[in-house]
Amino acid sequence: MTEQSTGRETEDAAQEVDAALREARMLLSMLSAPALRAGIGAALQGEAPTDPAVAGPLSRLSWLTADGAVDHALLRARVDALGTLLGDGAILSARRLTSLPVTEEERRELAGRIVRLAWERLGSPHFVTEPELTAALAMVTADAALVRRAAVDAGALRRTPDGARYELAATAPEPHADPA
Repeated sequence: MTEQSTGRETEDAAQEVDAALREARMLLSMLSAPALRAGIGAALQGEAPTDPAVAGPLSRLSWLTADGAVDHALLRARVDALGTLLGDGAILSARRLTSLPVTEEERRELAGRIVRLAWERLGSPHFVTEPELTAALAMVTADAALVRRAAVDAGALRRTPDGARYELAATAPEPHADPA
């Protein structure tokens, strides 16, 4: 197996997990709406939805045909892809981030989360060099420099004056806790 084919297979697996996760999220969202929940039930009993407000969303479920037939092979593939997220190899199935959120608050929060994760994976050292940090960030993002700069701007990282070393700030922004 060549390095190129391994990379392609990894990307294909990541795309499958991404598609399965998006579809599962969509299905759960549909189940929270009474009309769509009823439409799913009717479709699974072979009754094609006539209301476009129901038929449209249901048509986005790739494993459910318009007449209510279930593509069992595709549904099983979706279930298997979601199962990888529960195993030890989940990190190998995730796509790398290709951008940061547009809003400053979300960008700062995400950059902080990413650098804390990278720091943890590096063994929580006091300082790391720029190449070490870049390599750790590159595991989760396609643009390590962008995340590194955003983390410095957010106060999650401190850079030495010469820019050669970084330390995790003790006051790194934490994700907002959801009120209970």
